[in-house]
Amino acid sequence: AASPDITTLKASVLDWHDTIARCLTERAPLEEALDAGCAVVRVWPQGVVADALAAVAADHTLTDADRTGALLALAGSGVDVDALSDPGNRSLRFALAFARPDEQDHLRVLIEALREISWIHETFPRGLPGAEPWLTAALISTILDRASVDDVDEVFAAALTGVMSRTSGPLGATHEWGPVLAWAFPDRVQEGVVREVPLPESVSPLQARLLTALVANDAVWAPRSGNDILALRRVGLPHDRAAITRLLGGRPERSKRWWRRS
Repeated sequence: AASPDITTLKASVLDWHDTIARCLTERAPLEEALDAGCAVVRVWPQGVVADALAAVAADHTLTDADRTGALLALAGSGVDVDALSDPGNRSLRFALAFARPDEQDHLRVLIEALREISWIHETFPRGLPGAEPWLTAALISTILDRASVDDVDEVFAAALTGVMSRTSGPLGATHEWGPVLAWAFPDRVQEGVVREVPLPESVSPLQARLLTALVANDAVWAPRSGNDILALRRVGLPHDRAAITRLLGGRPERSKRWWRRS
């Protein structure tokens, strides 16, 4: 572990292949077998484990989540899965796009999925193998790495607004709305030591839309979280709900509890 050597690691788990393939074939325990198969196929894209994963992806008696996990593992490892894909199955279409986001129209599929975060969690309640640190965060990262802030249509804007509105807990600042905020304010991102800087003189329509959603998200402001504070300060914004509202050209309602607290 201190000095990993791929040859040594591969030799250490080579004799696990038959067991993993058997568990995939017998569908028991399928969840653990899918996780193991996903890890194996990254290193061995051909063999008994890859064949067993292909059989899972093609099995219409299984849940979409299980079939999608198998297809994602294969496609992400460079295996040709065209024969396993099904344009009429949204889950499998999502898996193929997630595994190959740079192919034509695949980014659009991911953006449309992000717009319906509830669908993602209902369809994949356990997430998907290999999606780290979790599926929604991995999806956001995949999209932001490939999308331009200068090319945002209504569907994409709605998807990003949903992320900013989502109650995602303290780690949302690190893995969900925080990365979106940094992506939307690329010229204000500070790496390393974060210093206090003046507020921007103005914001773009997209920036205003995202900040408006964030202001309305109670989970971001109370109770105070170090992750939330840092995510805002990273783009030179204070963890101050009233100040952000004034930046947007408005004034908080005095009847709001959070305004009275400020």
